[in-house]
Amino acid sequence: PPLYSSAASDVYTSQAPDRPGAGAVAMYHREEGIWVSAGLVMPDVTSGVFGFGRRLSLSGDRLLVGALNLPDENGPLEAWVFKREGSEWVQEAILAAGEEELVHDNFGIAVAISGSFAVVGSSMPYTDQLLLPGAAYLFELVGGEWSFVAKLTAAEGGKAEGFGEALSMDGGRVVVGAWSKDNKQGAVYT
Repeated sequence: PPLYSSAASDVYTSQAPDRPGAGAVAMYHREEGIWVSAGLVMPDVTSGVFGFGRRLSLSGDRLLVGALNLPDENGPLEAWVFKREGSEWVQEAILAAGEEELVHDNFGIAVAISGSFAVVGSSMPYTDQLLLPGAAYLFELVGGEWSFVAKLTAAEGGKAEGFGEALSMDGGRVVVGAWSKDNKQGAVYT
């Protein structure tokens, strides 16, 4: 089967024609030097989803998708993992922070997947209407199941510093940006 990669010309987002605002991910692969459509990827349940596909990360046969999740939209606070099976992409899991984390804003603003690890950024979670520092939520695939592993935060992070709005990972290493740290000078945490 054709190989998929994370280059910008391989994966791109578009709006699903029958679900205005919900979004979709259009997959492409290369056949004999020509880029060919491999279909649309959408979550199994689309109610309340807005901006699906706004953030993407691809690792091997797995695709991690984030959406724009705003509190006034009442959308899901989730990110989606899809797995390529043959020529189809099927929904493998929905990632969400544990109930005790009470994430209510921007969960999925940044996503990264590498091998059996995934990380989802949440730049400004709210708890009891208080603005808190951002976070990155780490998940691991073990025995065919994705599980929440840890909430990553900046030890000295202040409120609304953008921690979690940018992140990347390679294997077991996670890098998280905080663009507004120290009066918008920014910082990167490893």
